Amino acid sequence: MVLYSATGNAWMNPQAITLSFMPDGTSMAGHSSNLISTFNNDPYLAGRWEQAILQAAQTWAEQTNINFVVVSDNGTPMGGGNNQEGDPGFGDIRIGGYNFGTSTIAWSYQPPPVNNYSLAGDIEINTGVPFNIGSTYDMFTVAAHEIGHALGLGESSGPSSSIMYPVYTGTKYRLSPDDIAGIQSIYGGPRAYDVYGGTNNSMSTAANIDSLINPTSLTGLANNLDIAKPGQSEYFAVDVPAGVSGPMAVQVQSQGLSLLSPKVSVYQAGLLSALGLPLSLATASNPTQDGTTLDVTIPNAVAGQTYYIQVQGVNTTAIGTGNYALGVSFNPSVAPPVEASPIITYPNGTTLHSGGGSAQQGNAFSGQVGAPPNILGISPDTGFSSTDGITNVNRIKISGLAPAGETIAIYGNNTEFGTTTADANGNWTFDNTGVALPDETYNITATATDSAGNISAFSLPFGVTIDTRAMSTPAINGVVGEGQNGLDGSTGWGPNLVGTSTPILYGNATPFSQVTIDQGWMTLGTATADPSGHWNFTLPAGVLPTYFITDFTATATDAAGNTSGASSPLEVQYLPGFGGNASQTIGNLHLLDDSVLGTNADGSIMVTPTAKFRGTTTAFSEVAILEDGVVIGVAAANWAGQWSFNTPSLTQGRHLLTIAAVGSLGQLGATVGTLNLVVGSQADNGD
Repeated sequence: MVLYSATGNAWMNPQAITLSFMPDGTSMAGHSSNLISTFNNDPYLAGRWEQAILQAAQTWAEQTNINFVVVSDNGTPMGGGNNQEGDPGFGDIRIGGYNFGTSTIAWSYQPPPVNNYSLAGDIEINTGVPFNIGSTYDMFTVAAHEIGHALGLGESSGPSSSIMYPVYTGTKYRLSPDDIAGIQSIYGGPRAYDVYGGTNNSMSTAANIDSLINPTSLTGLANNLDIAKPGQSEYFAVDVPAGVSGPMAVQVQSQGLSLLSPKVSVYQAGLLSALGLPLSLATASNPTQDGTTLDVTIPNAVAGQTYYIQVQGVNTTAIGTGNYALGVSFNPSVAPPVEASPIITYPNGTTLHSGGGSAQQGNAFSGQVGAPPNILGISPDTGFSSTDGITNVNRIKISGLAPAGETIAIYGNNTEFGTTTADANGNWTFDNTGVALPDETYNITATATDSAGNISAFSLPFGVTIDTRAMSTPAINGVVGEGQNGLDGSTGWGPNLVGTSTPILYGNATPFSQVTIDQGWMTLGTATADPSGHWNFTLPAGVLPTYFITDFTATATDAAGNTSGASSPLEVQYLPGFGGNASQTIGNLHLLDDSVLGTNADGSIMVTPTAKFRGTTTAFSEVAILEDGVVIGVAAANWAGQWSFNTPSLTQGRHLLTIAAVGSLGQLGATVGTLNLVVGSQADNGD
């Protein structure tokens, strides 16, 4: 028995149906819209009403093959545009309002062809109605009903639980089966997966996008992607192109494509946390923004290294679905490419009539199982980001959003921590400061229970890492430019001598920690330790006084905000013009036999973590040794031009080792002598 009513009207380009909010003062058939000021001046609705309407729209998109895109509105009088769809001045579905002075809550117009001009799909909301969120009159429920009309559905003769039931019967949190069947009869469904079919849902099945990387621009774009189901993750694998050593920029774009609120995480192949879990190098999300662009950067991408990119919705509601694009750039001067918004313009046809539908007030109440709550974060969050869920405090509070008045149960790694209640604005906080949590990574989830005892599904997990461990003290191992001309700074010349005022300090610290460089009481800047714990810092001009000895120290801060003590000071003396040969000839570069464990099929060399090297260059000059583009040491040549170097301990995985000449003033020359090294076996590196 078909209970829904499909009117036979539908948008011609469902891939991008645009939405806009009419600015106050927009003419609406003789009335002036005051929707924005009315709702913004309501202390209960301010900051929330617009989001409720967008969630209502996306509730339909979640179930079928349409996408909504929010655009600006230039205030053209309602129905006065030149296009029935894709107008550049405002949305296909325009939302405005005024005080109707009647019992009608809202009114909307059908899409083409019944309305084949710019009035199509527009929605008028009665600003004289006392709207609420989560209670009568619920903004989400009313907006979802009117957007259903704007998409081509009529009133439903089905049960009162249907969003499209013609009378307002109470708050409804989701579409009924009748609603879903109706919208899918128009636009098809369920919502289709993208070209990967949803199979790239783990690192082991990640879709490799190497073929999309342009070898000239070193950028690539994977477009027409889709999160089709709430809670779905898509994984992509990308290998850093040959010859690249530097930042990798990753961009996830739903802006202009859908209302998806995405979350992106980047992982390095084979890199695990202390708990044996994949270690995220970077994560970005914006729970309050629907249709957005997220950017993350991996500062030290190395040729041949594999990275995994995980894209998912920020939560398991409808906002966690939609079209998106994934851009990657290994070129620091070129941003990742973006996908053009697929908006198509259809000019006005011959005006027919204004077919629409309205929702009338009613008194009955229909209880529904609510949507999962949303976990926003913890406090205190002492990590590098205020929303990354990393803290050095083991007594925390957890907060989020849910329908007003519902009981929220919080779980950590599937163990219930306790319950709390959402306030009148839907905000909730669970105070767990009475329990000291052990150092561990927790998957925090939550459910919401309404007044009728209905329990929602679990929220999307929110990762929380408790790390109260003391930080190891970093070390400043040296400065590039020291000991040139065969002169050892420790014998006769005092401290480390440099001929440039901006030399490079190098050292080691806890991997991925942030290293702060101080000169006495003054902080000069920070550097980030790479996966092997190596870091570099170029001294700013003007901090090294001529001829005088200057001390530098370093402290390290981990991702949880734990800070180490200061390193032993390194003394540096700047003597203008001090240095070795202006030009060098770098000769052979060899690994000592006891460092080599074997050779892989791809030409990479398996080595011990403390590999030993030797080579030749110009007599009494210096070479700098770089691992994955970071200076890890300097070697001075003897009278015969011979030098040797033992690497600090290298982490398991791939490494690119190069050497560079050190110029007459301590500057680095071009890198030469590239060696592709693997610490451990090929199997350890995802190959």
